Amino acid sequence: MMSRFIQRFVAPTIGQITQPIRGAAQQAQSQAQTAINRALQPIRGLLPGNVGDAITRARNDIAPQNPFNSEPISGPSGNSGIDFSAASFLSKFKNDVFRGNRFLIEFNLPAGIDPATIGANRNAFSGNIQRIDNALNSNGRVSLKCHTATYPQRSLLTSELNQNSAAWRVPYSASYDPITFSFYADGHLDTRRYFELWQSAACNFSNNTMNFLSEYCVDIQMHVLDRQGNKQYGITLVEAWPMNVGSFDVTYSSQNVAQTITVTMAYKQWVPRYDTAGGTGAVGRDG
Repeated sequence: MMSRFIQRFVAPTIGQITQPIRGAAQQAQSQAQTAINRALQPIRGLLPGNVGDAITRARNDIAPQNPFNSEPISGPSGNSGIDFSAASFLSKFKNDVFRGNRFLIEFNLPAGIDPATIGANRNAFSGNIQRIDNALNSNGRVSLKCHTATYPQRSLLTSELNQNSAAWRVPYSASYDPITFSFYADGHLDTRRYFELWQSAACNFSNNTMNFLSEYCVDIQMHVLDRQGNKQYGITLVEAWPMNVGSFDVTYSSQNVAQTITVTMAYKQWVPRYDTAGGTGAVGRDG
């Protein structure tokens, strides 16, 4: 009895109430779609095909849907204030995207040690080491053979502080971890010889004595490049030196395989190239 009552009286009443709302929603959807098409049409004609297609997809994404359709409403929430459409997302990349295969690392050997130093490698003497740098690294030969590098992290060391509250952590110092570079080498192992010489400016291996920081530390420049080869971001490893020249394997089973030389560098700190407080460059893009 109750089901016949609902079918006869309640259902028609609900239909009469919702019919005008359905019509108004459909009309609003059509008007919004027309307005979006008009707004995007001149922009789409000026852009490459793939971007234009993305905007077309974005138009469909942000178009309001009829609330009486079975599909959920797409597009951003009206309360967030953020446009999540594809066109809005693409517009955030005004300078292309970062590609990890475009970089340049600039190495130079340090000043070298005093020729009067006992037990030192003569090639690491001041003057001699510069001539060898010019021979092994002319036109950036060593720099260009660096095929893998890790941009360093920077951590803040903390301690617990308790001031009439639960303990919370505060920083007391910055911390920098060594980083490793990987190089190709020529048939004479030029890149390995380069960093072995640099190490001998730090340590006199014949008597295991150490030299002064100013004799074996030098800055290293690390740059990220765009597709045209322009420097877009850079850091300076301040007072760097090679703490480890890595081992490598040889085997009869390895044929026509380029060998990799690894070097781990220690440094005092790193600073962005645009950080004027570090004295490493002008404000703005890396130059």
